[in-house]
Formats: sequence, structure tokens, C-alpha cells
Amino acid sequence: MERDPAYAKPLESMLAGTDLSASLHFEDVANVVLAPADLIVCNPPYHAPGAGRLPASPERIAAHFGELAPFVEASARLIHSRSAACFCFLAARFPELLATASAHGLRPRRLQFAHRTLRDPARLCLVEFRPGVSADFEVEPPALSPGGDPT
Repeated sequence: MERDPAYAKPLESMLAGTDLSASLHFEDVANVVLAPADLIVCNPPYHAPGAGRLPASPERIAAHFGELAPFVEASARLIHSRSAACFCFLAARFPELLATASAHGLRPRRLQFAHRTLRDPARLCLVEFRPGVSADFEVEPPALSPGGDPT
């Protein structure tokens, strides 16, 4: 799901070179009505409305500022017992993501933090959620951002 088709172009290009069967939907996440999915990938706005420095363009404001809950709610509605919802979100807001997902019946299965360098604090968290109770929880080794310094 993506509200702005321009932001989905890199994903469409990546999927074109794979055997994956995927469908992209262009609509506001709060209004989505789809059949259950095997995998949902979410990159919700990183900043809550009114928090942080505003970008110059209105399109970037809409992409970077917004509520987390509609993304979690839609994911909880669209997954089934053997599917997953994966989120890329700010590491500093990981507790909020975890609490919101838990309130909607989603449990973390895997977690990985992404860093610019291994000396820097994590910038992003990559979290795989499953519905219900997850028996195992894994914390993956840290990931480096593209172009990051591994030292």
C-alpha cells in the first residue's frame, strides 16, 4: 500500500527482477479493504504530526509525518495466522511501535537495528510481527545502512 505512486517506483523496479508475486495498492492506509496477505511490508511515516523539522515540499511532509496506528491497524486486519507484517521504523520510536502492535494482537518475531556505522546508535529498526503469540523471538545482528562504515 502506498498513497503516492511516485514513492512506489523503486519497489516496482525491484520486484520486476524477481519471481515474487506481489500487488501494490495506491490508497490511504486508513481506507484499505483487501483480502488477507501472506506478507505486508510497511514503512510508515517516521515522525508524529507536529514533531521534528518539516521538509520544504508538501509531498515529503505527507510521506514523513503521520500517525503510526493506521498502519498497524491495517496490518493486523490484513494478515492471517501464518503471515507476517514487517515494519521499517525509527529506532528511537521502537517502544511505541512495539506497544501499538501489541495492542492490535501483533507480536514481534524478529528484530534488527540498522546503523550508519557500528559506532553510531541505531537509526532504524526492522521488525517482523506475527499475529497472536510468537513462540520464538530473534534479535538479528546489526545491519549497516547502504554506504555505512563497518568499522
